[in-house]
Amino acid sequence: MKLRVLLAVVATVGAVGFASAQKTTTVEITGNEARMTDAVSAVHARPLVCDVKMKTYYQSDPKTGAINKAAKNTDLSWCIENDFHKIEKETSRFTDYWFLSREDFYAVYVKNNHIDVENLKNYAMFRSQQYHKCDVILAPVFNYRTATNDEKGAAGDVYLTLTVMGFAGDFINFRQATMEDFDLLKQNAELEYDRQRQGISSNSGKDAN
Repeated sequence: MKLRVLLAVVATVGAVGFASAQKTTTVEITGNEARMTDAVSAVHARPLVCDVKMKTYYQSDPKTGAINKAAKNTDLSWCIENDFHKIEKETSRFTDYWFLSREDFYAVYVKNNHIDVENLKNYAMFRSQQYHKCDVILAPVFNYRTATNDEKGAAGDVYLTLTVMGFAGDFINFRQATMEDFDLLKQNAELEYDRQRQGISSNSGKDAN
């Protein structure tokens, strides 16, 4: 009698253990996405405009702009002269020469057998802005040509000579634009559009030599 009871208990425990082993846990994953209207703030900021002050070799009268050729400016670190950087002292117009090796020229500035003139000009302008410590180059003229033998002897392994001529200028007197400024900006935009439409560019050129 005791044996049967023991077997019955063992059988019951086994059944419970089996049921426990067969039990599975179900996890339900759901995802929801709601379309929301983004909050957009319509902000219209009045643009800033500024004046440009040209750097000069000689001191100038702050009111009339007249040049005093008897007095140099106190800081001429922006126009240090050497074989590759010249300055016309009376007009303050500079001329810079920058050089590229054949390897750099063909690796960076030639694409699909065409010279990337705009990229060449941007590079030369940037170098001149750095050298003259200025914000902008006024009335720039850009030219590129193969280096002469004299330039190769003086500058080393060079292939192309980039020339930048212009006037160094700094931004001053930042202010919010007025209606007069807007009219001037509109006129400048129209002139630029006309130049582009007619295919006229006074800022770049190529020497065939």
